[in-house]
Amino acid sequence: MMKPLILVLCVLLTGCTSAKISRSLASGTVGCPVDEITITNETVSSGVHNFTATCRGVDHFCTYMYPNPISCKSETKSATGK
Repeated sequence: MMKPLILVLCVLLTGCTSAKISRSLASGTVGCPVDEITITNETVSSGVHNFTATCRGVDHFCTYMYPNPISCKSETKSATGK
């Protein structure tokens, strides 16, 4: 339990991004299991992490900054993909 917490804190405090950590953080917020989430568009600026978590045809635009909780807004893809 302590090892994952240390890894998360290290990444959050140093400004690095990690798709594995982003999937874990987004999982509880978007309601999909970690293995069904794809992470794209990861960026970090001034400690603010932004990324898109996609699961089951829905894009979730997520942001977080330690120690604040993650926030995700969803956008459903249409049948045409637009």
